Amino acid sequence: MNLFSITEIFFTINGLLCLACAFKMRGVYKKGGAILHKYFSYFFFSMAVFFFVNSVPAIISGFSLDVVKQSFSISQLFLFLSLAFFMMVPTGIWLPTLKKPIFVVVVIAGVLSVSLTPFYYKLSPIIVDNFISWQLPLFLGLYGFLVSAIIAGASALFFLRGGMIAIEAKSKKRSYVFALASFLLLFSAFFWAGETSPWLPLSYIAGILGYLLAYVGVYMI
Repeated sequence: MNLFSITEIFFTINGLLCLACAFKMRGVYKKGGAILHKYFSYFFFSMAVFFFVNSVPAIISGFSLDVVKQSFSISQLFLFLSLAFFMMVPTGIWLPTLKKPIFVVVVIAGVLSVSLTPFYYKLSPIIVDNFISWQLPLFLGLYGFLVSAIIAGASALFFLRGGMIAIEAKSKKRSYVFALASFLLLFSAFFWAGETSPWLPLSYIAGILGYLLAYVGVYMI
C-alpha cells in the first residue's frame, strides 16, 4: 500500500458521503423543500469537490508531492465556498439581512487562502503514521483551523438549539444527529494543526464519522 493511500481513502470516502448528501438535499428541494435544503445541497457538493480535488489528482499522479501541494492549495477555495453556503442556513433564519454579506466575506476569506499559494509551494509534505502531513506554517494552520472550528462550532450550536426547541420527535432526533456530526467535524478541524500523532489520524477519523452521521441525518428528512 502506498504511504499516501490512507489519507486519500479517507478523503475519497468523505467526498462520496458528501456527494450522496448533496443529491439527497437537492432532491428534497426539487420536491418542494425549503430554500435551506438548497443551501445544504450546495454545501455538501462544495465539500465533495474539496475532498475529490485533494484525492483524485494525487491518486492519478501516483502521489506526486508537487500535485499534492497544488491540489491542497486549490481545494481551499471549495472548502471556504462550502462554509459560505452553510452560513446561509443560520443567517437565513436569524439574520436574513446579513445573509449575503456574510456569504461574500467567507468567499473572500477563501480567495485569500488560495492567494497564499506561494507559501504552499514551499512546503514539503511528509508521512506521519501513513497519513499526509502538509507541514503548514503556523499562521496558515491556525488560520484554517480557526475558520473551520468557528463554522463547525456554530453549526453544532445551531442544531443543538434546533433539537431543544423542536416539537416533533423525528425533527428533534435529526437535529441532535446533525449536532453530534458538527461536534465531530469540529474536532476534525485539528487536521489543520495536527501535524503529529495522535491528532492527525484522529482528526481524519472524526471527520469521516462526522460526515457519516451527517449522511444519516440527511436521510432522516
